[in-house]
Amino acid sequence: MRRAAVFLACVGNDAYQLFQTLYFETDEDRQNIDKVIDAFERYCIGEVNITYKRYVFHRRVQEVGETFDAFMADIRRLARSCEFGALEESILRDRIVSCEQ
Repeated sequence: MRRAAVFLACVGNDAYQLFQTLYFETDEDRQNIDKVIDAFERYCIGEVNITYKRYVFHRRVQEVGETFDAFMADIRRLARSCEFGALEESILRDRIVSCEQ
């Protein structure tokens, strides 16, 4: 409860005004920091089209002149939004091995 109050005090007036309009199932959820952050994320990020995110991930190839480290960092970033779950590391390895230019 206290963490949610501190968070709301720090985010500023505009974010607090937005908080007043967000939907929570119970009043207790309004005081739970995890629920508050989830509500802000739902509002700011919205729904993610997983199929499209995975398409973008699988289409990503290492560009000419791009370092492997930069490529790896980018496909890791792309993989985070694909909801691969426990298979993420395995799929990253597959993407590296099957990467065509």
